[in-house]
Amino acid sequence: MQPRWTETTKRMVVVLGVLLGLGLLYLARVTLGSLLIAAVVAYIVHPLIEFLHRRLRLPHALSTVLVYLLLLAFLAAIPIFLVPLLIRQVQALNLNFLTLFSQGRDWLSTTLASWRTISIAGTAVDLSPLVDPALSALGEKGALPPIPPPEVWLPRLFGTLSGFALTLTSATLGFILTILYSFYLAKDSHFWQARLEQALPEAYRPEISTLMRRLGRVWGAFLRGQLLLCLIVALVTYIVLAALGIPGSIPLALLTGVLQVIPNIGSILALVPIVVVTLVQGSMTIALAPGWVALLVTGVYVLLQFLIYNFLSPLIIGESIGLPALVVLVGVVIGTAHAGLLGAFLSVPVLASLRVLASYAYNKVLERPPFPEEEKRPASPPPEKQPQGPSDA
Repeated sequence: MQPRWTETTKRMVVVLGVLLGLGLLYLARVTLGSLLIAAVVAYIVHPLIEFLHRRLRLPHALSTVLVYLLLLAFLAAIPIFLVPLLIRQVQALNLNFLTLFSQGRDWLSTTLASWRTISIAGTAVDLSPLVDPALSALGEKGALPPIPPPEVWLPRLFGTLSGFALTLTSATLGFILTILYSFYLAKDSHFWQARLEQALPEAYRPEISTLMRRLGRVWGAFLRGQLLLCLIVALVTYIVLAALGIPGSIPLALLTGVLQVIPNIGSILALVPIVVVTLVQGSMTIALAPGWVALLVTGVYVLLQFLIYNFLSPLIIGESIGLPALVVLVGVVIGTAHAGLLGAFLSVPVLASLRVLASYAYNKVLERPPFPEEEKRPASPPPEKQPQGPSDA
């Protein structure tokens, strides 16, 4: 008979295991962002892999390979078909940045000059000591600087191009590694699921299985729903902007769809370039001043976002998230501060998962049923046992 570990030994092993896990996590911190993105991609394509595996009876590995080949083909088709279209749309904007710079400088100078003397309650207030230095600085710095000689800008250009090439190479390698991470996560999903179940005590497996299903509903509803919502928002925004005659409606709509992944804040950020383009270019179909067109576009955009957040988003994402707007906003700010755009995107499902885990822990501490909603549902009757024949024995 093998000797059993004492309670002290068990505690020491647990503490050492936790410390070792934290150390490994710290060493792997440079890959955590890629692993998170890979896990999200694997989770999104998992239903398609399971469809090919269960419905079409294809091997799981072959189903995974086919799905990721389709994914790579889709990603390769985006620049082939979309980039030329975006270039034509941007060229259609006909933005002359030198003219815009000059117009902005003249407008600011005129506005500041009108503030040299203001009237407050019938009393003239002289602000020239504050305004005149600003006008002087604007006159000195507002002019375009002369073009430096080649020996000055050539080294800078070379450094910029070298940095761009290094960044492009790093991004390409990161993309390849992320796809590989995601592929192996999806291919070995059954293995990881079985290992997790084996690591749990048998008495807790049904309970933890229910908890994992709830967490899966949260992430599935958010990720797939958010992807569908981004596509719908981009399409509807394009239709609205094209109907209002706003130049560059395709890149503006795509930008709106991409920024939709940032809850609450993304829609506000997407409005800024739409308003700027409208103020500069106006409308090609509405005979109004650019300012009035921008006001009209803003009103239509706000109405569109109201309908999306109050009707379309709950319908697509469902009630599995169920977080107050203030909690979502704070979570987005915290996620952005710690993990950038990825943190902003994942803040909502992480908060919703924490809510599910907190509810489970709260009910367990109070010795209540961990999933009271499921306790109220009537249990389905067990299947009737078929009599065994000679061949079943």
